Amino acid sequence: MNASAIVNASITRSLVGELRAPGLRFEFQTKDWEANIRNVPKFDKYTAFLLYLGREVFRAEGLRINEENQVLWLNITGRRLNITTINLDDEHVSADIIVVLEGVGRITSFKTDADGHGSPGRLLPLTYRLEAYVDGMPVGVEMIDLTADKSVVMRLSLRNIYFKVFDKDGEMTLGNVSLMLTHGKFSRSGRYLENGTLLVENLPLGEYCLTVKYYGFKVLEDYVEISPENRLIELKAPGVLDLELVFLDSDKKPLDQGRAVVSFSGYEFEGDIGADGRAVFKNLPNITLEVTAFYRGVRLQIEPSEIDLVRDDMKAVITCSVHSFEAEVLRGDGKPLDEGLAMLYVNDMLLETYNLADKNKILARLPEGDLRVEIRYRGRGAGLFNTYLERSMMGLAIYSTVYPVEILVRNPDRGVVSGARLIVEDGMGVIAEAVSGGDGIIRLLLPAAENYNATLKIDNETYSFRFTVEKSKSLSFLRPAPYRMGFEMTVTASAINLIISGYAISRLPRGRQRPRRGPRRARRRVPRL
Repeated sequence: MNASAIVNASITRSLVGELRAPGLRFEFQTKDWEANIRNVPKFDKYTAFLLYLGREVFRAEGLRINEENQVLWLNITGRRLNITTINLDDEHVSADIIVVLEGVGRITSFKTDADGHGSPGRLLPLTYRLEAYVDGMPVGVEMIDLTADKSVVMRLSLRNIYFKVFDKDGEMTLGNVSLMLTHGKFSRSGRYLENGTLLVENLPLGEYCLTVKYYGFKVLEDYVEISPENRLIELKAPGVLDLELVFLDSDKKPLDQGRAVVSFSGYEFEGDIGADGRAVFKNLPNITLEVTAFYRGVRLQIEPSEIDLVRDDMKAVITCSVHSFEAEVLRGDGKPLDEGLAMLYVNDMLLETYNLADKNKILARLPEGDLRVEIRYRGRGAGLFNTYLERSMMGLAIYSTVYPVEILVRNPDRGVVSGARLIVEDGMGVIAEAVSGGDGIIRLLLPAAENYNATLKIDNETYSFRFTVEKSKSLSFLRPAPYRMGFEMTVTASAINLIISGYAISRLPRGRQRPRRGPRRARRRVPRL
């Protein structure tokens, strides 16, 4: 016998056989695919039968026996079996198929391809049990009586299951989640889809241990039963919790603004600090979280900086390095400065600018750091205050270098001059202009400087001079007599270091004026000194 075409041909090694003809029947037993039959008459149409456990598995007809010691070759071809495997969603799926013969056991095995097609080869025409497995999990059994070539569709207990994971309250679908189903050594993970669901493809029916991880941390572990009716399974993750942080300054008052960051394992969640000092973070894993806070762009020192999130809607109070700062900006003489700007810097970063024309008092909440207050008056530097702000500072006075300057303008007869216009310039240009009032006084506010150029206009006469401001000053300007070629000026200083010299004051020529004509009279020449 030739059984090379048969899968697992070893079962054909020993078969019971019969050689038949009309009125004749010869039984034989094969051994190692051979059998001997004695005393067989000549005949042209013998039929040979091979039996397995009493069932015919092969027949050969028209056999001619016409000589002594004749050898007959029986080619056992078997039957072909084609298998197609699909899941419960009628989708083709690959599976491992084991062919089992009762009383013998496993005959052969094969794997269907991605399109679900496969074949074990040729088999003896017997009844077989087909067992289907996916990653070792049994997913289907089919009994086949292979009386002829067959094509069989096996519908396996596999289902595409969709999972949707919500937060603890079931209000929000979670992203960045992973899902694992295990049953013994079998495991299957979910694939995240754009619509917020996870798909587990071709999952065998049965009970599984379900594990859900959120940002890599376990937030749900439970058992789930996968049945033919399941298509979508919704889950609530009890390990996904909400956190409320309350940020207080060094005076235990809530912050009025800022930004908070909660981080873990390289992930960051940002939230705004409201006017009540609160920042709420939704859907965090129940692990130890690192907290960072910023106020007006500056990173703060906070206590505590780590929080163990152990329950839902947990509230934590955090003390921050934010302090109150209050200061009044004054002139050099101690009176309020009601013009200019006060610019606040922390760690060389400009945080706020105050217009002193609106209010000369600074009141701010600032992050801890190197504090610098710059006073600007008409575009010029007019004072600087430096400190390290490590606690609240209240009731300070910042003195600028802006001082009042008064100039009394008088006529030669010692009478005051009203309407005299003074223009003061420095290296940047005109810094002040003022006109003398009815009392003859020109009033100015000027930052301390070494060289101011002043131009004084009285009627059609113009005078120039230089002076220095270091503190408050009161000056007296004596208008020269109009009939003299030169002029005299007397300056009275009520403060220290007044620098006005006669040589620095000049009268600008405005053309020779003809003296009024009148009767000539003799004049005595007096030498000019």
